Amino acid sequence: MKRIANQCIKKTNVGEFGIRKLSKNGSVIVFVHGWMHSSLIWSRIPQSLLDDHTVVTVDLPGFGGCKLTSFDAGLEGVGNALISVLMDLKKEHPLPTIVADSLGALLLISSSIADHLERRDIRSLILSGTPFEGVGMPISLLPPIIPLAINIVRVLPSFLGRRLVSSNVRYTVRLRSALEDEIYQSVLQAQPKAAAYYLRRISKAIQVSKQFEMVIANASVTLLRGQFDRIVSRSITKKWAKILHAAEVEIPGVGHTPMIEAAEAYYAIVVNKAR
Repeated sequence: MKRIANQCIKKTNVGEFGIRKLSKNGSVIVFVHGWMHSSLIWSRIPQSLLDDHTVVTVDLPGFGGCKLTSFDAGLEGVGNALISVLMDLKKEHPLPTIVADSLGALLLISSSIADHLERRDIRSLILSGTPFEGVGMPISLLPPIIPLAINIVRVLPSFLGRRLVSSNVRYTVRLRSALEDEIYQSVLQAQPKAAAYYLRRISKAIQVSKQFEMVIANASVTLLRGQFDRIVSRSITKKWAKILHAAEVEIPGVGHTPMIEAAEAYYAIVVNKAR
């Protein structure tokens, strides 16, 4: 797998995390991508946000050219490793705001992040496209064929590979804009076995700890989804907004990747919540 440029690799007991610092101005915002994505998914962060904040992106083990080495840690184990990486970053800068998408969000709320929220290490948590209650068919049927599909995309000429990825993405997550290069490149950088491993675990509803539910009130929490997201329904987002005492924001006219489909609206929400 080809690594993303300018990554700083952090090795943990579950695998590698890739850290990229895009700017060093003001308070920190950390972005954590979702399943089958990489830090490339955040490439449309506006210059105004970069000028006013220290922006850090994280590539999860198995994506962005980073390797997942433990296949028995579960979401909780990978999530705890992610928290340890974030707390190492905290030694350099306070981490008031974390933006996590899809799988990245599940890893955080399956982890020991509750301990850090309780100590007010993190003031603002933005979770976008979060499948709290798992993903439905046909996505839940995909794990056995994911490695084969990724390897096929890799050997196809780029225009055919893009077409294959585009047709599947449009069907499963209702991406309303044209397939963008960020998503195609992320697929090329994915570790096939890791992609299937994660999907098996996010196919089912996660267990959010009572501890997390109790201490979440110490932070400002926002649940964000695209209007036409086929993975995360409006009813599930509303339900979990009540459980977590979170604000709920829906971006109109887009699917599961609003940071690509409606970048201006998405990052305006991030900036507003990060204040």
